Amino acid sequence: MNKIPLLFVSVDALGRKMTKEAKTPFIDYIKKNGNNVENATSCFPTLTTPMMSTILTGCYPEKHGINCNSKFRKDIQKIEGKLRDLKTETISDILRTEGYRTLSVQHFMIEGRVDKYLQIDGSKSELNTKTIIQSLQKNKFDAVFTIYQAVDYFGHKTGPFSKKTISEIEKVDHELEKLVSFLNEYWEDFLFVLTSDHSMSLAYKSTKFDLKAKLKNIGLKGKYYNVGQDVEKSTDCVLLKYPTVSIFLNSEKAKQSEREILKMLKSEKDIEKVYSKQEMHNLGNGEYADIAYYLKEGFSHFPSILHKFKKFGYHGTENESDSTICYWGNGVDNYNIQNSNLTDIVPSCLDYLELNFKKERFDGKSTRR
Repeated sequence: MNKIPLLFVSVDALGRKMTKEAKTPFIDYIKKNGNNVENATSCFPTLTTPMMSTILTGCYPEKHGINCNSKFRKDIQKIEGKLRDLKTETISDILRTEGYRTLSVQHFMIEGRVDKYLQIDGSKSELNTKTIIQSLQKNKFDAVFTIYQAVDYFGHKTGPFSKKTISEIEKVDHELEKLVSFLNEYWEDFLFVLTSDHSMSLAYKSTKFDLKAKLKNIGLKGKYYNVGQDVEKSTDCVLLKYPTVSIFLNSEKAKQSEREILKMLKSEKDIEKVYSKQEMHNLGNGEYADIAYYLKEGFSHFPSILHKFKKFGYHGTENESDSTICYWGNGVDNYNIQNSNLTDIVPSCLDYLELNFKKERFDGKSTRR
């Protein structure tokens, strides 16, 4: 079989709004001359670990099993992080069965699912390019997966539209051009897939809403937990402080108060959206929490003193759902795709690679004409 080589790039937090603020001549060229999705959207929730998993599997979190960046294990009453136990095949698994030699630099959800995996300092975009080129000069690989993480790294520290973050987007653009230029000689014809997991918002105002106090008013003990912590037996509601706050009903008393909690949350003026478990299931992630909510754009649960001295970015709500999806290179005709989300990437990619696959294994579908 004549394999079509693959360069599969994810740029963490590269939303369309952010790209418009930067000078990205190479990404603009790729979009103009390939299949660019005009309205590319993330899935629920817009957090890195579950969305990178969706990008690599073509499935919603409910199917691939990575519901959040961390999870509450009710069976052992503990918060677990660094989730890697995907329940479905990834694109790298599929390619390996087709005889591809696979390399991943920093695409962490496929560590152990590629022929070679390399971990680098994600805050330095130039290391991605350098590491990939050096690896290809030493060994032959037919598919390369990588995450450029520096945009997300600096976006969190300085805000999504800060000079540093925009400068980093421009650096990634330059590094991608350098990498593709090398591959034009190394592989000649190949498929280039450019994706992002989510965008980013600027936090600039602290909310006065106190979830723990509100729960106490209805006779429930709520407590925020971090990865690695054991949950106290007295905790009625286990809380994970993501931008879309996770609420787990951990006692019979809490379960019986579910409607009251939902009503309380929906009455708060700083809250943008409240999810029941059924609503999360409808979004493909029913195990994210029992109840969840997020604040209006720009608000955070951080103390107001932090907003006076520091700008920072966040993601995890529907406000950061704009993403980047573009296909360019071997077999790709030049046309725009109106709408697509992250679940469509793997079936589209396999279609461009001219590989047979069962459509029903994915939640998404190929957008190739």
